[in-house]
Order: sequence, then C-alpha cells, then structure tokens
Amino acid sequence: MTYFRGKVALGTGGASGIGEELVRQLSAAGAAVVIADIAGDAAQALADDVKHRSAQALACRTDVSRFEDVVAAVAMAIDEFGRLDLMINNAGVGLAGELRDLELSDWRPIVDVNLWGVIHGVHASLPVMLRQGQGQIVNVASAAGLVPRPGMVPYAASKFAVVGLSTSLRYEVEDLGIRVNVVCPFNIGTAIFKSTKFRNIDHEKMLAAIPMRQLPVMDCVKELLAGVRKNKAIITMPRFARFEWRLYRYFPRAAALLLRRRRALFRQHRIVDRPPAPAAVPGVHQ
Repeated sequence: MTYFRGKVALGTGGASGIGEELVRQLSAAGAAVVIADIAGDAAQALADDVKHRSAQALACRTDVSRFEDVVAAVAMAIDEFGRLDLMINNAGVGLAGELRDLELSDWRPIVDVNLWGVIHGVHASLPVMLRQGQGQIVNVASAAGLVPRPGMVPYAASKFAVVGLSTSLRYEVEDLGIRVNVVCPFNIGTAIFKSTKFRNIDHEKMLAAIPMRQLPVMDCVKELLAGVRKNKAIITMPRFARFEWRLYRYFPRAAALLLRRRRALFRQHRIVDRPPAPAAVPGVHQ
C-alpha cells in the first residue's frame, strides 16, 4: 500500500478493534502512527509492539469527549513527526434498547463519544491540514448511519450525524486540498458487541439471534483502507451492508419489511416491561 508509505496517521480508539487493526496495517504499510485511546496502557502496549516491528509509533491517552485531549494528541503528532496526513476519528461506543426503556442520561456517552468525538477530531486536525495544504480526515460511523436501526435510536442518531458531517465537509474542503471520507461498517468481528450497553434486552440471546457471520476485522480494515486510497465518499462493508443501503434508498417499501423484522427481533428479547420515565417539564423542579 504505497499510498500510506511515509504518511503520519493519528487514530482515535486506536488500541482495540478496528482502530488497532488500522494501526497494524498502516504501520506495516510504512506510516508513522499515533495511537490515541482512553485506555492509555493498551495504547502504549500497542505502540511498543509496533516499534518492535521497526515502525514509528506513539501512544497518547485520549478521551475524545474532551477537546483538549484531542488537541494534545494532534500536537504530539506534529511535535514528533512535523505534520499530520491522516486523521482517523474511530472511537465509538454502543447502546441497544428501545427508547421507551432509556433515560436521557443514556444519550450522553453516545453523543459525547460518537458525535462530539468526531467533531473534536475534525476541529483539532483541520487547521493543521489547511496550513499544510493537504490531508485526509476519515470518520468511522456505521451502517446504522445509513439505514434506520429500531432498537438503537441514540446510536443511529449519532452515526447519521457523523455521515452528514462528513459528506458535507467533503465538498466544503475538497478544493482546499483536504479529503474527507466516512466509513460505515456493519457486524464486524470486534468486541463492540460485548462492550455495548443493552437496556432491558437479553444480551446473550440477542447476539445469538443475529443470523449472519461477522466480517473479520482484518478484512474490514483492508476494505476501509482501499476506500481511503480511492477517496470514496462513503465506504461501507460487508456486502450485506451495501445491499441494505441500496434497498433503503431505491426500494423503501421492501426495506421497511426488513426494518420491521429487526424491530420484532428486539421486541422478542425485551425482558423488562416498565412505564417510561416521566419527562422533565421546563420550569418545574422535581
């Protein structure tokens, strides 16, 4: 992958899952990598492993919900390597459960990490790239940002926002030397399903009911980097995700059947039936 040779890449959420595999494949392709992750020890261990393989790597403990943390990670890349060619905003968290079973507080980490984390990454890296006159921003969203996800409303809302941010920014800065891509994977073999919070859903039964095989993370990242090289606006994988996206765009009635089946799957594994929490009334102290 000569496209990445000699580039400086920073990846958030870089110590595990898609982020870790991105670090490994980019460093193997000759890129210098900055691994930004809230799990600082894991990021450092990965950086040490990469350096043992004769590649350049740094670790930076980074909470993407804090703008100052992301700015510090970008500054580390500039201080060490003199520039930033590739900013990959990959950090993300999951949440599953019907909205009637969620509290307002459940939205906070989803929006703070999945959306504000990307906004912070864009605002920290874009000024650097504009000064350089070149650079590439890659935002990792989800297929849930292209097709509705009943049972995952806050997660889908955050990912739809990332897709809109990315595709709009792409056309705003393309004539300034900056490329922007958004990645929309589905059902990848990472630990996100184990770390996702499930609200009033039987976690194990829900995961066992998913009928399709997970795409290995190595294959996901190969497709991702191929799309980045080709500068594709929206990069989605695997094949089923592309099929579902086309179905939703061109055959909405057929897509509605699929979405209702997905709703039924969630409903089947809902284990608590409770009245919704009362909404706060403006001006009324509870």
